[in-house]
This record gives sequence, structure tokens and C-alpha cells, in this order.
Amino acid sequence: MSLGVAFALTAEQTEELLALSDDELRDSWLQDLEVDVDDSAWFQYDKAWDELHRCLGDGELVIQEAPPLAHAVFGSQPLMRDEDSATFAGYLPAADVPTVAARLRDVDRSWLRARFDALGRTDYAAYGGPLDDALFEHVWACLERLREFYARLVEGQAALVFSVDG
Repeated sequence: MSLGVAFALTAEQTEELLALSDDELRDSWLQDLEVDVDDSAWFQYDKAWDELHRCLGDGELVIQEAPPLAHAVFGSQPLMRDEDSATFAGYLPAADVPTVAARLRDVDRSWLRARFDALGRTDYAAYGGPLDDALFEHVWACLERLREFYARLVEGQAALVFSVDG
């Protein structure tokens, strides 16, 4: 499983990224961002991005239409997808960040656990590891850190970009 990471984007960075015309340019731009980003402007999901995204949405590993929780990990708009390398990037506009942050604050442990336990009935069951207590604790800890990251996004009026490389 690949590591997922999210970055806070300023208005200038957002404009620059969205102006790029193809996936190769966006991928290069994101790689440069990873090198130059300030520690407070990025969030490492470790390997919990998959389970967390599925739990906050409808269980599928795609950008989802039903906001706002479903947009917390991947964002609401695809930026690039390379099926061959499993590289993916998604974007959440700064205007949508406060709504997602507010909904994340409402997620409690029992709700997330119920969603986590339901992953065994999705396509996750075909390739994912065991849905045990240790993995749930990892996903819960990731959610708690993600809430802190979203608070920084709101404070900085920043957009979010999520990236994962296969």
C-alpha cells in the first residue's frame, strides 16, 4: 500500500497548479512541492488514507459526489490519475475546507468504528488486510491528526491537494 499525503495550498499555489495543462506537469509540480513545503503545510496519512477515505464516504475508492465528509481525504475534484502507476491526485477548493473541517469535528469513535467494520462488505475485502482493532486504532489516530490539519487549513484559508503514488 502506498503512502498518501495532503498539502495546504495558498491561493497562488492553487492558481499555479490548476493552470497546468496535463498530468505530467501536475505530477512534477507536486513532486517539487513535496521538497519545498513547510512542515505545517502537509499531512502524512501513512497507510490509513485508503481506509479513512472509504469510511468517510460510501466505501468506494473514488472521488465521491456526496460531500462533505466524502471529500475529506481525496478532495472533490480529480487533478490526475495514472492507472498504470496508480498515481492519483485530488483537490478540495479553499471555499469547501471549512465545511469539511466542521463535519470532521462531528465524527465520533463509534460512528467511525461502524463504518470501518462495514469495509468487509466492500471491494476492500478483496485486497485489504484484516480489519482488526490495531488497524482501526491507526485509522482513528489518523482522523484525529487530520482534524488538526484541517484546522490549520481553515486558519490559513488554504485549499487541499491529496496525492498518492503507486
